[in-house]
Amino acid sequence: SSLKQKLAALEKKILIGGKYLLEKAEKQEKLLEAARMELEERRSQESILSRQILEKE
Repeated sequence: SSLKQKLAALEKKILIGGKYLLEKAEKQEKLLEAARMELEERRSQESILSRQILEKE
């Protein structure tokens, strides 16, 4: 009975830990996506600026 309880407690900890790790991975994925989008936006602005500079010359 005591062994079953210990096993159940361990399983619970693993499930909770696994859920936490999944949430952490999802958060990091969202941050990466946001950073990628920001980089894309900056590149787009840079190309617009360089085009404007070329047009002025």
